Amino acid sequence: MKHIYFLSVLLISFNNLWAQSSNNTATSKTIEVMPEFPGGQEALYAYLSENVRYPDSAIKHGKEAMVKVKFLILEDGSIDSVQTKQQFGYGLNEEAERVVAAMPKWKPGKNGDMPIRVYYQVPIKFSLNNEEKPTKK
Repeated sequence: MKHIYFLSVLLISFNNLWAQSSNNTATSKTIEVMPEFPGGQEALYAYLSENVRYPDSAIKHGKEAMVKVKFLILEDGSIDSVQTKQQFGYGLNEEAERVVAAMPKWKPGKNGDMPIRVYYQVPIKFSLNNEEKPTKK
């Protein structure tokens, strides 16, 4: 049976929680230039939509969730420290973290001409359509 589901990607909550200089110390809550996914926000939507896979276990149990994935964009644009705080189970957290960790390098954030580390958060909404929701017995 083919599983049909909707994956909604809600973007972008720029939770620029803090920036770090290259010596790894917190320097400022102000980020002059925010990091950018290659190709911009629309490309990020497309990347997530094409790469996130609804876990079979979550489909089977009718689990839906908004998984907020926090990660660090390093000075070279690579992704590090991928994490979710709230655990939803059924493979939802792991899938959201997997896709974010596999993202291509971003254009890094900057203060002046200096690239900086920036924490970023992306919410990924896992939502089943009515046909895929388990029926109550």
